[in-house]
Amino acid sequence: MRPVLLVSLLFVLTACVPRTKPDALALRISAVRDCVAAAPAPANYPIPACSYQPSAETFLPKNGTMGAVWLQQAIESDATIQSVYQGAAAQLEAALKDPSQALALSEQTKVGATGKGKPAAIIVDIDETILDNDAFNARGLRNRLTTFNEAYFECWGDEKKAKAYPAAREFLTAAAKRGVTVFFVTNRREDQRAPVVQTLIAEGFPVLDGGANVIFRGFGAGEKDGSKEKGPRRMCVAQQFRVAMLFGDNLGDFVDGVDVSPQQRVDLVKTEQGDTQWGRRWFMLPNPAYGSWVSALAKFRNDDQDPTKFDRERNIETWVDDQLDAPPAEPKTDGSFESKH
Repeated sequence: MRPVLLVSLLFVLTACVPRTKPDALALRISAVRDCVAAAPAPANYPIPACSYQPSAETFLPKNGTMGAVWLQQAIESDATIQSVYQGAAAQLEAALKDPSQALALSEQTKVGATGKGKPAAIIVDIDETILDNDAFNARGLRNRLTTFNEAYFECWGDEKKAKAYPAAREFLTAAAKRGVTVFFVTNRREDQRAPVVQTLIAEGFPVLDGGANVIFRGFGAGEKDGSKEKGPRRMCVAQQFRVAMLFGDNLGDFVDGVDVSPQQRVDLVKTEQGDTQWGRRWFMLPNPAYGSWVSALAKFRNDDQDPTKFDRERNIETWVDDQLDAPPAEPKTDGSFESKH
């Protein structure tokens, strides 16, 4: 009788243990990937030779160095990155309890404002958000590249030398241990999947088997390289998960339609209710070296000139003209320090 009693007791105890469904999460992740794959993929193109020899017309202006040097050398850069992720850690509990989707208002309208009943997820950009590519930026400066060159960046990706921001790795690892699924949504191309996934794994990020939670650029019918808009991919995630937080170093990591003038970008954030999300569910990393903010300044001039007349350096310079061209203050003659110097 004792074996029968033991078996019966084991059956009862097993029945009392909450049963998890490991396949349920995998099905949701698979559904996200199917959603992404349903859109047109970027065109294939040949992998460039990695000579890093720029053409003569791409010589770097002197003012292109400061942002890259700040990211690479300044303790202020490290402190800012650490502050962002420690701040996010302090907000994680509240974000996980909030049933709403941490998406832009227009995206909530499309996918639904609530994620109640869905497992939690965090969407995070990769480059300059969790991975440090400062060495690539420095290489570009050394080789006098004036603008971001995607061909050279893919060569850099193949080298798998990018390093994790330790604070990012710590935060995302802790979130994953809490049961949060992390989705790495990048604008790198699909043909960079292998080196990117391998780099993320080597740097200790919570990457699922086969890189199932790493989503590359794959939208944009009619664009030979695929669209850089991340909204459709964010909504693919939000259909299956409750997006608790967003992380990025570029406005496009949070909202679409950022390729507009600087003032329109400010208005866009307000329209999408981003002002209520910063530091709570949206977390922006600093990137003074490159990004859509540069394009906005370069494409739209701060004067009466036609913005379609694209002159990158002159267009950027116009945004400080009001300060540079201000008339000098009248000299003081009251015996003060200013009047003597």
